[in-house]
Amino acid sequence: MGIADQLIERLAVRLKGAVGGLSGCGFSVALAAHLRRERGFSICLTPGPELAQDIALDLEALKPELVIVLAPVAEASASERSAAWTALLSRIEAQRAGPIALIAPVASLLELVPPPKDIARA
Repeated sequence: MGIADQLIERLAVRLKGAVGGLSGCGFSVALAAHLRRERGFSICLTPGPELAQDIALDLEALKPELVIVLAPVAEASASERSAAWTALLSRIEAQRAGPIALIAPVASLLELVPPPKDIARA
């Protein structure tokens, strides 16, 4: 078991719910610990897309077996935006059995998402 795995294992026992006040890789390690303990869907909100990408890259390096999805940031057109959200929500639905984290800049959650019937057809 590597050092990152040891940190994640120890934090998984201690974390209880929301985490604030951490930055950089420390936040990513805490999130990986949360995802190890919580076997369902988790969402991580970030102030902007750059931090969302950084956290996703950290998690991929720390725990490659975790399913990490990034919320789409504003696409050029409504149809591209709808397609991006449909693909993302379909992937989340397909991965419901294990831990999955949606890393989302707050602004991306202000977007309208496709109706569930469109996602079911995808």
